[in-house]
Amino acid sequence: MNKETIEIFLAREFPNYNIEFIGQGWWSLAFRVENSIFRFPKDVRMGIEIYEFEQYATDFIRDKISFQVPAIEIVKGTEYTYGKHKRIAGDTWYDSDFVKGLPSGTYNNLVKSCAKFMHELHQINIAEAQEHIPKLGQVKFLEVPFDALNKGLQGHFSADEIKTIYAKYERFKSREAKDLVLLHRDFQGSNSVMDKDGNIVGVFDWANFHIGERANEFYKFFKPGLEKFLDDLIDAYESISGIRADIERIKEIIFINTVCDVFWLNDYESLAPLKDKEMAKVIGRFKMLL
Repeated sequence: MNKETIEIFLAREFPNYNIEFIGQGWWSLAFRVENSIFRFPKDVRMGIEIYEFEQYATDFIRDKISFQVPAIEIVKGTEYTYGKHKRIAGDTWYDSDFVKGLPSGTYNNLVKSCAKFMHELHQINIAEAQEHIPKLGQVKFLEVPFDALNKGLQGHFSADEIKTIYAKYERFKSREAKDLVLLHRDFQGSNSVMDKDGNIVGVFDWANFHIGERANEFYKFFKPGLEKFLDDLIDAYESISGIRADIERIKEIIFINTVCDVFWLNDYESLAPLKDKEMAKVIGRFKMLL
């Protein structure tokens, strides 16, 4: 399955429709067909299981938060099986230069509405979610062998630096998980949209929805260019919720997830088109953390 064959399929199935390739994530290829988003799994078995889980999650979440959440439909065809949902109107905001260039009022609205989304999600009762969402579990960090990390980071870091990275990964991963909440776990600008005033209006891509540490919700905003945004987000979240996110634990979780990213990028052939771009992000995060 690749972009070109899917485009041929969509053009045949939906003649006279506007079809646009949006991009690819770790597990899916995404297209816009008129006013709907179509996602095709790179790995059919894994992808459909993820979409089915996401369908349960979004159906449960939709009436419990004040933000738009897509209604996932799974289409099982003879040629392709895919997930689709109506596009949520608004603008994505994943570029750090874009965020830094926002007018102050728009920027403040963005920070506050991100914090509001997190707070509303984290307030939902975990036991109730478990009753309604099959296979909803607690985040379990991947067990990455040293050899896999070493293979992935050779040429980017020295042997001693790689040993240091692995030692920190093992130490951080061994900490007892506390302060558990429901997590989107991939909340960021590319998985949400805002209105012209900077207010988040909708959040999508709920495939990573899990129970986990509150700090795990913030780690996607730890990246070059968004340092101030993360600080402001933590402040805004505390103002709304009365709870201060632990920045040190956020950094530890970023460290754990970044080690896991090295493993995935070097182990899964379907991620090959993303490898160079994503590895550059991995290297950048490690350099911020070491």
